[in-house]
Amino acid sequence: MSLHDHEYPWLFHRDEVDLLEDELDDLYAAFGTDPREAPMTQEAAVLQEQRQTEELADAELTLKLSMGMLHEDRHPVPPVVESPADADEEEDHVLLGIRQHPLYQSARLWAALLRGLAKAGYDRDDHDRQHFFRAYANVNLIPIKIFAALCEQMHDDPLADTVAEGEYLLALTYLQRVRQSLSSVLHTMEDFESVERLQSRGAMLEHAIEEQLMLLRRHNKRL
Repeated sequence: MSLHDHEYPWLFHRDEVDLLEDELDDLYAAFGTDPREAPMTQEAAVLQEQRQTEELADAELTLKLSMGMLHEDRHPVPPVVESPADADEEEDHVLLGIRQHPLYQSARLWAALLRGLAKAGYDRDDHDRQHFFRAYANVNLIPIKIFAALCEQMHDDPLADTVAEGEYLLALTYLQRVRQSLSSVLHTMEDFESVERLQSRGAMLEHAIEEQLMLLRRHNKRL
C-alpha cells in the first residue's frame, strides 16, 4: 500500500487482487522460513529472493518519497473537497476502470494460464521443481503490482506517480523472473508449443508494461 491509503478506502476493495495475495500468503505459510535457519529449502530460497526484492524496493521508495515531500512542502496543492455521494460514485467508477484496464486484464489472464502450468510442473518434476516454483511464486505479483500502479496513477500527483513507477518496475522484475524460469524448463515440457505461446504472451506483456512506464515518466516530466 501507499501513503494514500487512508484517503482512498476503495483501495481495500480489490476482490480479484485479494485472491491473488491470498495465494501468495498460502505459499509463505507453507514454505517460508526464517532466513537464519539452515539449510534453506529451494522453495524458501525463492521466497527469500522475493522478500529481499520487496524490502529493497520499499527502502528506495521511502527515500524518493521523502525527497518528494520536501519539494511538495514548497509547492503545496490545495485539497479537493467532495461530498460522500460524489466520493462513492467516483470509487465505483475508478474501480471499474482499473479492473477493465487492458494492461491489468492481460496480466491477470496470463498469470491464470501460467499458474496452472507451473503448479503441474512443480508437482510432476523433481529435477526442475525450483524453476516451476519460482514461476508460480512470482506470477501473481505481476497483476498485483500493475493494479497497485494503476490505483496510484488515479491520484494524479507527483508522489503517487513515484509510487506507481516503483510498482511497474517491480512488475517487470517479477515478469522477467517468470520468463527466465519458463526458459529453464522448456526442455522438460511435452507441450512445447503451449509454453512457447506463453513466453510470447509474456514478452508482449513486458513490452506493454514498459510502454506504460514510459508514458508515466513522460507525464512526470511535464509536471
